[in-house]
Amino acid sequence: MRAFVALLVLACAGISAAQVIGFGSCPDVRFVEDFDIDRYLGRWYDVAKFNFGPPGLKCVTADYSRRDDGTIRVVNTAQTSEMRVFGVEGTAYVPDPNQGAKLLVQFSESSSPGDYWVIGTDYDRFALVHSCQQYFFGFINVQYTWILTREPMVNEDELTYLYGALAEQGINTGKLRRTDQNDCMVASEMPPRSEMPSEMPPRSEMPSEMPPRSEMPSEMPRSEMPPRSEMPSEMPRSEMPPNV
Repeated sequence: MRAFVALLVLACAGISAAQVIGFGSCPDVRFVEDFDIDRYLGRWYDVAKFNFGPPGLKCVTADYSRRDDGTIRVVNTAQTSEMRVFGVEGTAYVPDPNQGAKLLVQFSESSSPGDYWVIGTDYDRFALVHSCQQYFFGFINVQYTWILTREPMVNEDELTYLYGALAEQGINTGKLRRTDQNDCMVASEMPPRSEMPSEMPPRSEMPSEMPPRSEMPSEMPRSEMPPRSEMPSEMPRSEMPPNV
């Protein structure tokens, strides 16, 4: 059962359901100017993210490489507490060459592509990835944020700097959760194909959609997040961006 959950999480959201649901409009973030996708390629380690997904996944990585057709091959992997490695492969592309840092990523032909916005990177050490969607005429927003690094371990000074860089763009860093990168298996870029999902899980096995309005909080202050008990567990698959 836990193995299925790991595959489901990877297939639905790239790495995990790295989402935070709040009130009000999306933050006004800045995208990386003159984004160089070729310098961005290679392996990145997920060290922190917005995460309401199931516990137990660790050692999360994302590998990017260029395909012959110019698109980007995306390989996301994670390890379970039983030391099993799972992965999923997708495709990233830039819909507007004038906005190279605003990518779309798709992990299945049956799923909609999700936003992948690079809002900060030096290419050699760190990358800040974010996206946000608004619902109910801007009363509710769903944000996704990741801190990625080239090395699995980051010292506290570096992490404080990266948290600050996100906060400067209006992102609530208090909702970030660290990703465990300790005791990771030395694995190849992709896990064995037998451990990868052959296709997206049936809709009946996907997380539930947004609750009806009657189940939403009655008050919607714009300045604070709702208690976790009042939040939906997941967004519909078609609304979810991949993680990295």
